[in-house]
Amino acid sequence: MSSVGDQFKGLDMKNLIGGPLTAAAESSVLLARNTADFINDVGFDSEQKTRNVLFKYQRNLPDPDGNVSNQEMAIELPLLAIVPIPNLQIDEVNVVFDMEVKTSERSEDSLSASAKLSATAGWGPVKVSITGSVSTSKSNTRSSDNSAKYHVDVRATNHGVPEGLARVLDMMAASVAPNVLSSKAVDPNGKVLTGKSKERNQKLKELREKRFQLETAETAAKDSFDMAINDLIKQGDNKQSNFHVERHKELNDAKDDKGKTEITNKIEKNSHFWGDFKTDIKSTVISAAAVEAEEPTLESLKGNDAKAAGEEKLVDLQKYFTKAIKDYNAWEKSKQDLADNKEQYNATMMDVETTDKALEKANEAK
Repeated sequence: MSSVGDQFKGLDMKNLIGGPLTAAAESSVLLARNTADFINDVGFDSEQKTRNVLFKYQRNLPDPDGNVSNQEMAIELPLLAIVPIPNLQIDEVNVVFDMEVKTSERSEDSLSASAKLSATAGWGPVKVSITGSVSTSKSNTRSSDNSAKYHVDVRATNHGVPEGLARVLDMMAASVAPNVLSSKAVDPNGKVLTGKSKERNQKLKELREKRFQLETAETAAKDSFDMAINDLIKQGDNKQSNFHVERHKELNDAKDDKGKTEITNKIEKNSHFWGDFKTDIKSTVISAAAVEAEEPTLESLKGNDAKAAGEEKLVDLQKYFTKAIKDYNAWEKSKQDLADNKEQYNATMMDVETTDKALEKANEAK
């Protein structure tokens, strides 16, 4: 009789296990190819250009004038960005092989045969009688049971948009913006503006656009003036630093207390002068800009104080002072231009409101 282990001999385990795995690998290749074919067929045309979908919609955009611009908008999106992309991938393969062997044997041996024997023996008056029988029998019983199970479990899920394609779509989405196909001005009731109302609306639009430019120019002019003041302060700090370096050298070379005291006083006066200079320079420039007849010099305004502080002349700072005056005048002009624009805008708005009220009264009268 063969052993239980002999029952497993001859099983092709390589194919039993490797077969489903090989099939899963080949299926993964087919699934990837299907994804690539879908992207190529749906996402691109015959010239390898992206297939796009055009969406159109209406948008009402109110403006500060109380009117509404009815705009027809359009946005173009790549088709791949709005359709689900099949990207099935095999995540798991389970191969289960169960084999059960059952074997049972029973053997019975017996001798079944019969024979009788009798005999008599004795001497004299004593006699002995013997009787006997023999039987034999034999039987064999054997039973066996073999069973096997073979189960393959494959799980695949959709992994969504591939990472590389997702990055490309993100770059394309970043450049997508709605475009205005057409625009028309309407009143709050949705009626298209005509005649004088349309002309006034156009004038308001032009004034509003001009105001944006003037506000930008005014901000730039103010920044330029602030930088010019900072340059003046920086140059004053440099002159103060140079003065102090020279005086400290003299202080180290001084031989008596009187000389040291005089040098110390000069340093203090110079520090006070430049401290006041940095505090007052902005107002000094503004005051100088108000003089229209002749451009004042920094020497004429601060020369006496500078001499008292040990500074011989301020001519080195004159070009910075002149630039600050020009920048301030430019800032003042930009502020005036902006104020004039706002005044014209308000006057035009009042004219529109007056006209609208007159039209309302005329309509009520009808």
